[in-house]
Amino acid sequence: MKYVRLYLSVVAAAVIFSAGAYGDAVKEAYDTIRNGNPEKGFSILLPLAEEGDSRAQYGLALLYKEGWGTEKNSQKAIE
Repeated sequence: MKYVRLYLSVVAAAVIFSAGAYGDAVKEAYDTIRNGNPEKGFSILLPLAEEGDSRAQYGLALLYKEGWGTEKNSQKAIE
């Protein structure tokens, strides 16, 4: 039982710290896009979105919808 608690604590800490890192990366991407570099913002968001970050997925949807930093693609925006 002691090892189960330790394992769960380590997993929880990893999730919390990785979520913070992803949050910072998403914020960096949004700031980059707002500052006029949507291509770089797209390249930051893409791997995060592929890993399941919903904020990154939303950002990519907007970029695809408007054609900012990538080719306009309504189908990919919906996905």
